Amino acid sequence: MAVPSNYPTFAFIGCGQVGSRHLQALALLQEPVNITVVDSAESALTRAMERFGEVGGDVERLELLTELPSNRHYDLAIFASNADIRFSLLKGLAACNSVKNILFEKVLFQKVEDLREAQSILELNGISAWVNCPRRFIEGYRQIKHCIDTGMPITVEVRGTDFGLASNAIHFIDLFAFLVGTEWFESWQYDFEESVRPARRAGCFEVFGKISINHGPHKFVMECVHQDDIERIEVCIANEVKVFRINEIEERIHFTDKVSGEERHEIFHIPLQSQVTQHHAKSIVTSGQCLLPTFRQSGVLHERILSMFQTFLAAQGVDTSHGCPIT
Repeated sequence: MAVPSNYPTFAFIGCGQVGSRHLQALALLQEPVNITVVDSAESALTRAMERFGEVGGDVERLELLTELPSNRHYDLAIFASNADIRFSLLKGLAACNSVKNILFEKVLFQKVEDLREAQSILELNGISAWVNCPRRFIEGYRQIKHCIDTGMPITVEVRGTDFGLASNAIHFIDLFAFLVGTEWFESWQYDFEESVRPARRAGCFEVFGKISINHGPHKFVMECVHQDDIERIEVCIANEVKVFRINEIEERIHFTDKVSGEERHEIFHIPLQSQVTQHHAKSIVTSGQCLLPTFRQSGVLHERILSMFQTFLAAQGVDTSHGCPIT
């Protein structure tokens, strides 16, 4: 049973594994809301309802649909569908409904032309939009940005095993953009392992190797190798004076001041998706603002990333005629 129509209205477009975690977070909102969940798979709708109930959400607040609604108003739509169908779902929702704000999952789409047309759809319909690259929201990274001097050259290094570049590079490249204050990098290079591997999602591929970006004096390096081992993600952010080494899996940070010799080991909290989406939703609905990157900001990075991976995958014999098969 929906709450009165004067309360905020949310739509979840695609509610698989990631989407259901977004939905769980909304159960933590104190304010009553209307929630529409859309997924073509009945099993996904059932799982979404179960997960919402697991965290104390009132399942009677959910409207479950297997097709896009029409003639509705939504204060916020969260798109967590597969990347290959996300653009068509955006067109369908925007064409038949009034949508004020959108939060997109990454990877946004699988075609560069879809990125550009989506920007036009958002502008034409007056929709504000953000992309779920959450590291610029994480308090620990925000504190690093506050205390590191970008007047000095900054180096960001991300190294690890088995997390995959195709599915995760956007997160850390966005972190670099956040730290240096721009998405318009001067040079990109890559050195990928020649063998590509099937991703967890059917029809998509994962890539391992190295990505390097330079912007003025600032440098970014991301390297991930495949070892069939425990996933490891270590981030080092440094300038001439300060060094921050973060182990994201263990949620630990080691800080070193190279001038004073000070060293500290502290907890570095990485919140779960089911613990943060409610903050984004409340901020967007109440103020029209959000700490995540805007669609336009993320679109600049997505365009370069899609082009890079599509060129590489095509050279490895992967069919990219329908887009870049990453997610």
